[in-house]
Amino acid sequence: MSDLRMAGNTPEITPNSAVMEMARLSRQLDELGFRLKAAEREAVTKEHTYRVAKAKALLKVDEGTVPEREAKALLEVQEQRLAAKLAAAELSLLRREISIAETRIDVGRSVVGVLRMEASLAR
Repeated sequence: MSDLRMAGNTPEITPNSAVMEMARLSRQLDELGFRLKAAEREAVTKEHTYRVAKAKALLKVDEGTVPEREAKALLEVQEQRLAAKLAAAELSLLRREISIAETRIDVGRSVVGVLRMEASLAR
C-alpha cells in the first residue's frame, strides 16, 4: 500500500514519499499498458473467432425463418460470444484503470509542485 493513500488519517506527505509514489504510479501505468496491449489482442481474436463461428453456424442452418435461423446459430456459438463479450469487458476495465492511474499521476504532479514551491519558500 502506498503511504500517500488516505485511510482515515491523512499521512504527512514528504518529498521522498511523493517521489516514491510517482515512481510507483509510473510503474503501475507501464504494467497497465502492457496488459492493455495483450487484452486488445485477446478481444480482437475472440471477436473474430465468434464472428467466424457465427457465420459458419448460419450457413449450416437451412430451415426456418431468418430470425429462427439466427437464433439457432446464436445458440450454437454462445460460448464464443460470451468469451468475446468478456474480453471486451476486460478491455474496458483496463482502460478505466489506466484513466484512474493517469489521474493519480496528475494529482501527484500537483503535490510535487506544491512541495517544490514550499521548499523554495523555506530557503
